Amino acid sequence: MTLINPYDLRENLDRIEAIEKASLRLLVQALYDYRHEAAIIFQAENDQVADIGEDVTQ
Repeated sequence: MTLINPYDLRENLDRIEAIEKASLRLLVQALYDYRHEAAIIFQAENDQVADIGEDVTQ
């Protein structure tokens, strides 16, 4: 596996876009896969909605 030099990305906008798309796909797949577990956890929470949002982003 080769690491990407972040300074090389300045001149490779297509690669940046591909990374963004792959990252979004990964995020959406994780949300889809764990949606049921998340619903159960959130139903049991006593926190305010803003606190739950903060927990999710961590």
